[in-house]
Amino acid sequence: MSLLKTWYLWDSKIDDEVDTVLGSIVLNRHFPSERAEADAKFALSKRLANGDAPKDFCCEIVAVRGGSFHQVVWLQTDPAFLIHRDMLRAIEDAGLTGYSTFKVAFRIPMHGVVRKYRTTDFVGFGAREGPEKDDDALPIELRPAPVPKGKPYRVRVGFAVKANESDLPDVFRPRGTNYFVMSRRFKEVIETFDIANTVIEPTATYESWIWR
Repeated sequence: MSLLKTWYLWDSKIDDEVDTVLGSIVLNRHFPSERAEADAKFALSKRLANGDAPKDFCCEIVAVRGGSFHQVVWLQTDPAFLIHRDMLRAIEDAGLTGYSTFKVAFRIPMHGVVRKYRTTDFVGFGAREGPEKDDDALPIELRPAPVPKGKPYRVRVGFAVKANESDLPDVFRPRGTNYFVMSRRFKEVIETFDIANTVIEPTATYESWIWR
């Protein structure tokens, strides 16, 4: 077990405060329901993130929300997304580990998009699956009620995985989750780019509610 004290969680920031493009994987076949289509997209996204794309595979992405381009383009379906080739080059030059890439054909509507970058400047990116998250290893703390006359609640503080820290790659997804966990080195590399649509949180102060 490792309690990750100097690592970070990497997540999307898709809200009204950030004017950003949001994409979605395109599956050119019929599905009986929206849920079935979403499940199929998630399954494909997971394969792509794990480096399991078929040879010469190219994933088609369409923009479902306009806005400004940043050097990370998040998709509706985790755990894969898009990054600018300049960012990928910096990640490669730094010798960082734990990720996979795949080819994308990315198309966007003509309206409502700030074309700071070309769509061909992006590549598919994902963090490979790593060891399991270990909630049982985390300390539990009591927090005051968030509203008047409410009840206090308990949280787990921190982030732990079932593996030795020295064996971890620079970026990974704990098995069975959609968390993106990255090392300090990885964080320092991506922060040199335009990632205003990204949230980075230290694992040491991360809190998760205990619902039971």
